[in-house]
Amino acid sequence: MTESIKAILALFVIIAAVGSFLAWADGQHMFPEHLVAVRAGLIGGGLGSLGLLIWAQFRRDKLPDLLRKISRSHLNCDGLSFIAIAEQRDRVCYISVYFQNRYQRPCTAQILFRPAVPNFGVRRPTDLTPIDLTIECDGAAFGVVRVPYPLPHTRQGAKVTFDVGGANHYPGGRGAMLRFTEGITIRPPTSLADTVVTGLSVLTGHFHRSKDASITLRFPIDVLPEVPTQAQQMREILWRPEASRPEQ
Repeated sequence: MTESIKAILALFVIIAAVGSFLAWADGQHMFPEHLVAVRAGLIGGGLGSLGLLIWAQFRRDKLPDLLRKISRSHLNCDGLSFIAIAEQRDRVCYISVYFQNRYQRPCTAQILFRPAVPNFGVRRPTDLTPIDLTIECDGAAFGVVRVPYPLPHTRQGAKVTFDVGGANHYPGGRGAMLRFTEGITIRPPTSLADTVVTGLSVLTGHFHRSKDASITLRFPIDVLPEVPTQAQQMREILWRPEASRPEQ
């Protein structure tokens, strides 16, 4: 169940609670011919929505939540949950993206990290490079991709916000959902067209803003500003369900 559906259920609970109060307090005047049906409908709808909301909030994952051991919050790219942290390995800065597939079958995600435009700015920083990353993940598996990253001296030790967008594909279908915590949903990266739509919406008086999800990274210190030739991108599956482990 997505976070948007949870929000809708919570809204139904509030509407049902307010409506039930009005129906019991002044229902004789408001609904003289359908009082019983209105009261029963509001109470039943409210309790049903509340029950679904509680069930969605507290149902147990069928997989261990391995991402939570790294961070309490994560991003979600249409079924692939992930977080990113900056790490130092042999004086090289790596952007390590830890990921876990929420579904039973393999997926391939394309994720783009771009340095965020500063407040009141119009251009992205030019001293930091974007990261265009392809993640292939087995069904229900947990892994990491480590990308060597050039880090100027002026950015070392600093916190930097990146905009994150992406898309995910399940070639053989999703299969069953095994991990229910959704996280912050990301969408395909915004483009110049989104910026134009935002500007036109201001002119029409109906403001609409397309915006990527974001993540803030704290960069390490005392790392090389350039990536050595021997530093390569690394992908490793750290855990997978017993049923899907390859035979030895």
